[in-house]
Amino acid sequence: METISKLINLPVLSLYEGEMIGNIKELYFDKKLKKLEYLSIENEEGLILVIQSKNIYNIGKNAVTIKNNNQATLMSNLEPFDEYFAPLNFKIFSMHGELLGIAKDFGVDEKYEVKSIITEDKHIDTNMQINCSKNAIILYDQDTVKINSFKTKALNLFKTKKDEKVSIQPIETQNVINISSINNDNQVKVVSNTDFLLNRRTTADIFGLNDEIIIKNNSLITKKTVATATKFGKLKELMIKSR
Repeated sequence: METISKLINLPVLSLYEGEMIGNIKELYFDKKLKKLEYLSIENEEGLILVIQSKNIYNIGKNAVTIKNNNQATLMSNLEPFDEYFAPLNFKIFSMHGELLGIAKDFGVDEKYEVKSIITEDKHIDTNMQINCSKNAIILYDQDTVKINSFKTKALNLFKTKKDEKVSIQPIETQNVINISSINNDNQVKVVSNTDFLLNRRTTADIFGLNDEIIIKNNSLITKKTVATATKFGKLKELMIKSR
């Protein structure tokens, strides 16, 4: 197991180009502190580049090597960088608010997966569940509480009528319109029996496309009335405005 704080300030060498591209500035881990994901590098012009840990060719005593310059990318091209944190020197707390120390180093394996957090006086096993933010590391103690249970819930700004119940009324089968097909013009073809409308009376004027009255208020509904309403697409309105 390697400790990785020693990488800070080491130069990064590109083997293919044979040049030093800058010095390591920060080490970035995922939010759960499971793996070292990126190293940031500051070059001579003050630009910040990043390389993925998987693209490290070798970590030597005095320098880190990568294969070529293409494996280094401007950090600005990857922003926002919110999924990754640089937690060296972060304070470590238990979920019950006890200060456990300062993260002085991290122990990683050959795949850069984190195996321990190293404080001033102890190694903390990362088999414990860990949560990391932009300024602190939180450990779970021995509790089995799931951190997702603490997630902020959306506020309901509107009161609901819990006691309001919806009553479902039975539908009279004679009043049901069955839609059997839709033609190419997206017009609904009504094929049901509309005899139940006959001899009822309208309760309001029914207007056509140009606001002309096609069926007057208090008209007796006949087969001709139903045909007129169907022609103008007003059959549903006729049902509503009749008794």
